Amino acid sequence: MERNEVWGILGPVLGVVLALGVLSPNRSVTVYPALSCSAGCDYIDSAGHTYKARQVMLPTETYTAVPERQDVVVQTGSLVTSFTNEGYECAVANARNWRCQRKSDGFGEAYAMSDGDLSHYDPNSSPSSGTFTFYTTYCHSWQIALHNSGLNHDEKPSTDGTAPSTASMALFWLTGCLL
Repeated sequence: MERNEVWGILGPVLGVVLALGVLSPNRSVTVYPALSCSAGCDYIDSAGHTYKARQVMLPTETYTAVPERQDVVVQTGSLVTSFTNEGYECAVANARNWRCQRKSDGFGEAYAMSDGDLSHYDPNSSPSSGTFTFYTTYCHSWQIALHNSGLNHDEKPSTDGTAPSTASMALFWLTGCLL
């Protein structure tokens, strides 16, 4: 089969698949939470060694809005929970715009998504406390993971602005994330 014949068959199929992916409504948004610790968070590598890291990635979370039930379902790894089952009241406009707040009081913990950006308000956690959770981009999550994979007791990766490492360049070519 020649190249033109292959594209003659695959071209329309690929076009339909892309159109369905772009046009179909998606109720889920995946976010990348990280923990920031001013005194250093304990980071355990795959060999079981413990190091201090300024930021560590937490498992990704997928938020699925259910406007019909005015609820949001959260999946973290294999754990699936519902905000309404956890004592929250939710107002859901669509997958990328919703707000859920604890029923207990008007100033309690709240989650909100606006245009796909998640924010989390917790009165017991703030940057001034030294430890807090924040939500970052896919590329930044890779940067944090790559940085932490290079940690050891004797040396830390250089931050003096020198040329990017081979690992950084490979990551850029694989994911489009410039570190």
